[in-house]
Amino acid sequence: MNRKVSLTTVACAALLILSLPVGVLAVQDEPLVTIDESNPLATPDAGSTYEETGTFGGNVSGYDMRVTVAETHSDAGLSGIEYTSVTDRMHHYLRVDYDEDIDRTIRFYVDSDVWYPHYRELEAENADVTASLTPVNDSEYTAVEITLTGPTDAVFQVPKVVSGYYYARDSGRSWLENRTGYEIPSVFSGGTQWERVDHDDLADTNESVAIGTNNSDPMIQYDTADDGQRWVPVPNCDTARGEDAPVCTYERPEDPDHVYVLADGDDPPPVRYKHGTDVVAEMQASVNELLEVPNRLMEQVKEFFGGDD
Repeated sequence: MNRKVSLTTVACAALLILSLPVGVLAVQDEPLVTIDESNPLATPDAGSTYEETGTFGGNVSGYDMRVTVAETHSDAGLSGIEYTSVTDRMHHYLRVDYDEDIDRTIRFYVDSDVWYPHYRELEAENADVTASLTPVNDSEYTAVEITLTGPTDAVFQVPKVVSGYYYARDSGRSWLENRTGYEIPSVFSGGTQWERVDHDDLADTNESVAIGTNNSDPMIQYDTADDGQRWVPVPNCDTARGEDAPVCTYERPEDPDHVYVLADGDDPPPVRYKHGTDVVAEMQASVNELLEVPNRLMEQVKEFFGGDD
């Protein structure tokens, strides 16, 4: 892609750079391992057993990893004066015990009978780890996505009141639909799950990766963060934004059923895509894109003056 910067662009950058903080540079994330339903917490009896015994879990086949839900902090392995019977009544506890040296970003599902699915970002109580919660299959499951860098024993608090709110909201929608026969759209529907573009395929400079449109334009995003995740939309290659981005998209007139993703270089950032409507993800990506503006301006100034600092 063309990386040349016009004098006008640099002039605008020079005016803005004094008042804007510098963003972070994009780095490679870990490839996504989709365990999904292949874990004990996604089984049909997970919710009933958890309700009866107060705890439920087991080992994840193929990995040195164990996932557990618990009603009390002590059963989840937490201790301290900040954890009481009151906090236990307000939360579910999710424990992820990973004992491998391999860094992985893992996604697994939790059945809706354990807690009602909803969007949530959770910080571990006892480790520097974040878990992203997303509804799946019309709220049949919660998808939990977590990046693990070596052996990790992380416990998360899942607020019951938030889960209960989404259950009440969706139950009310279902009741109204049954009474009126009219399907009420939900702009916060989880829809399909995110899929990752294979890094090796994208890094091949002689190839581009095709993504099926499924009769609608897919949402395609790339990660710009070096400490967590900051997903922004992948721009079109024909735009000014696309010329500067590490990845961009384009279409082929002879193949209207696909969108193609092209990388600039052999170490592209993580790229994900999904079909359907996800207003929450769209809004977050828009905010993240605004946060990336200072970083892009600084990179343009560096390139113009030929310096690294």
